Amino acid sequence: MSEMVVTRSEQLRQEALAFVRAGDLERALDVYDSAMAETEDDELRELITINKADALVALERGGPEVQALPTILMRRRNPRHTFLASYALLYKCRISPETKRAIFYGHIAHETAVAAQETFWQIAALNELGQVYDLDSKFPEAIRYFEEALSQIDREWPSSRTSATTSCSSGRLPRAFG
Repeated sequence: MSEMVVTRSEQLRQEALAFVRAGDLERALDVYDSAMAETEDDELRELITINKADALVALERGGPEVQALPTILMRRRNPRHTFLASYALLYKCRISPETKRAIFYGHIAHETAVAAQETFWQIAALNELGQVYDLDSKFPEAIRYFEEALSQIDREWPSSRTSATTSCSSGRLPRAFG
């Protein structure tokens, strides 16, 4: 967002993210629509579009927001939007399963996370890449990405290995980064 003031639209976007995290995706979609109606800020509109697309992808549905993700990704307005759009496309392609495209988007997500020095994003992208390579029966690559994710967790949060191992291997990293 271009301003630090929390607008009504941003409050609604945060509320929608809370619904996503709680698993109430249908309600989140409605709140995202309300948030979009409240703003003229292009950067915030793009973020709301990405967030709504992510919820639609989780519901395995399409829509104009999902169709907008590649354009948003190509625009690369900022690292956060680039990561979120590529991560949503990675997930969409993984569940399709379009593994080659998922791998492509996964590498963009990971490269963006590394460039932005965002550890959690890096771990999430590595975990998703591991799952895609596993799905594509490329087990040595899958293991390498899972191990890299776990190594990163060990470096950042040494005492959290048990819960992290469970989360990474089960694919239960949170869907809503915001």
